[in-house]
Amino acid sequence: MKCIGLIFVSFLFIAGCTSFRDEQKLQCGEVTYVKGFPLEVELQKNTPLPLDLAGCVDVFAVDSLMIFKMMDGEYFWKIFSLNGNRFLGCFLAKGHGHDEFESLPSSELVMRTDTALLCDFWSSSRRVWYRCNLTRTIQNQYLVWEKQQRFEKIDNILYTFCLSDTLFYFIKNRDYTGFIRSLYANGTFHDLIHVGNLNDFVVNKDINTLSAVRCLNRKRMMMAEGMLRLNQINLYSLVADSSKTICIGDELSNVYEVDHLPKKMRHKYYGNILSYDNYFVALYHDVSVMDYWMGKDYAELQFFDWSGQPLLLLKFPFAVTSFFVSQNRYVYVFSNIGEEEVIYKYDCGEILRSIT
Repeated sequence: MKCIGLIFVSFLFIAGCTSFRDEQKLQCGEVTYVKGFPLEVELQKNTPLPLDLAGCVDVFAVDSLMIFKMMDGEYFWKIFSLNGNRFLGCFLAKGHGHDEFESLPSSELVMRTDTALLCDFWSSSRRVWYRCNLTRTIQNQYLVWEKQQRFEKIDNILYTFCLSDTLFYFIKNRDYTGFIRSLYANGTFHDLIHVGNLNDFVVNKDINTLSAVRCLNRKRMMMAEGMLRLNQINLYSLVADSSKTICIGDELSNVYEVDHLPKKMRHKYYGNILSYDNYFVALYHDVSVMDYWMGKDYAELQFFDWSGQPLLLLKFPFAVTSFFVSQNRYVYVFSNIGEEEVIYKYDCGEILRSIT
């Protein structure tokens, strides 16, 4: 009888542990499971654009400009025109002086006004949010600022996005165990309460288990997060009680299990995500970290509308680091995995018109 009792207690303990681990899912709203896309297109490797991109780690676009983020050299930005790939200059000098930066800025948010192209970004080393007038910067060949705002007294800021003149969106780390998403208005923080357990979830081993790439649609006030190590996208509103979790596959990743994986067994899912008027696009890998850095990757670009519905899948037979879409027609993909940094251009006008 005593033996039966021990077996029963052991069963309850195992069941409890299993239940605990099964509940370790990151979820911000109703889960939608994506097993395919209405339109899937395979693209072949073509001839890269003839640009000197040695030392480049990333690229983003602002209207008719493409800005390469550089780790080598004296400047963080190298700018080309999309019209003929013409070189326009290098900006964001490296250093500790006036208008110099100690590290590569992040959280780029771009926009076009009637008179200029603007780019917002966040400098974590300075704890300053900047808005740069790119049009005048290129014309004058020196940095021209529209606005700056310092957040020196606020700790643990990772990223910030400006939503309006008085409203900011912040992502802060929770003592390197998780992330907190909140709005900041008139000196007061307001944590988002409709994003499920995104703000509450913590990990024991590695905060990168919960790391994500993010994009903001300022007009819709929507945020999309592609998780680096989990097979999901978190989609939520910044102003309304609306959120959704998009799972690629049959089941959400178990965060407990992912967090406890040895480094050589870790997986890479999302590497970049960008916002456009009618859709957002996520760079998806689904490959081990080791295979990714060895170039054994077949990247995908996943297109979703802002309700989270899948639209289009573009497949590439090589590793892709970042990308952007221009004029709702051209798809540019950049790779620094391999012997040299290269960028490719694809004319996908007919395909993209079919989903908008």
